[in-house]
Amino acid sequence: LKKFEDDYDDVYKLIRDLPKKLSHEVMVPFGKGAFFEGRLVHTNEVLCLLGDNWFSMRTAESAKGVIKRRKAMTTEQKQTLEVQAQRIKASLGM
Repeated sequence: LKKFEDDYDDVYKLIRDLPKKLSHEVMVPFGKGAFFEGRLVHTNEVLCLLGDNWFSMRTAESAKGVIKRRKAMTTEQKQTLEVQAQRIKASLGM
């Protein structure tokens, strides 16, 4: 779950910064070993997984809200599992 939290932080930072410019110059992978110059456009549009393989086009601002909620759920699950692990250790006398 810690990895998920870190991944959500990384995606949040990316989505926060992408819409600041209309386009971004990037190196686009082409095959396994080649790259060529390209440009990212429409950087305020994000395809967001809603669940059960359903996707929706969202603004970057809306996607940041989704990421915050998912990270909060992950943090809550992690805390719950840590409490359960402590209870199990206590019951086993560890």
